[in-house]
Amino acid sequence: MPNFLFLESSGGRTTITKLQPKGEAVTLGFYGAVLLRKGDLDTAIDVLSQSATTKRSIQDTSYLLETINLLGNAHEILQRWIDAEKFYNENLTEYRWTGRRYFECGALTGLVRVKHAQENFAAIPPLLAEAEQLAEQYEYNDHLASLRLTQGMTTDLIGLNG
Repeated sequence: MPNFLFLESSGGRTTITKLQPKGEAVTLGFYGAVLLRKGDLDTAIDVLSQSATTKRSIQDTSYLLETINLLGNAHEILQRWIDAEKFYNENLTEYRWTGRRYFECGALTGLVRVKHAQENFAAIPPLLAEAEQLAEQYEYNDHLASLRLTQGMTTDLIGLNG
């Protein structure tokens, strides 16, 4: 795992310091997001896991919910449905109290996709209804698009009519 350093120049003098745990955790989270988008999924999971572990240990939720959802996304891409579900549920059960509705909606949307992939169609309607309500209320159009796509793929199978 890389060590992240902070370089600061002032008056012709440069100082190098190791980032504090919060700064390192946030940096790892962003680095993991880049790796995920590049398709380096196993490395992304390692980096995001380290970020989440540090954020939990210092009880910093500022970027934790995004990191947890990214871990869910990575496992979803790898079709590790149980692991993806674990991260989305962690977001909902452990951190809903933060009031960060975008990440709550993202976790619900992820669970809808996971339940579809697992062919657990009976579990979709309540998750879909809750995710839709948040997505429409706060105009989370990215989540709403994902929900509509999944809803369209399951309409004939379970009778969802939006």
